[in-house]
Amino acid sequence: MQNQDRKNAMMLMYDMGNDDKELCIQLLKNVEIKFSALWQGHKGKAFEEVYTEVTGTRKMQVVKSKLLFYSFSIAILKQYIL
Repeated sequence: MQNQDRKNAMMLMYDMGNDDKELCIQLLKNVEIKFSALWQGHKGKAFEEVYTEVTGTRKMQVVKSKLLFYSFSIAILKQYIL
């Protein structure tokens, strides 16, 4: 960690007790592990592309669009069948 990064971390955690610091580390440990494994694959990509890949937002939008289409199609078919 660079000196400036170390100072920023110390400043943010300055008034926290050791128990609180340990809890933060425990809560964020898995996030750090996940993203440290992914960062090389994201290097050079646009933020939106990384965001979509990590959150699956685009995939969910496609699924929601398909569900909406299918429910609309079923509603129309019901009108003609009934």
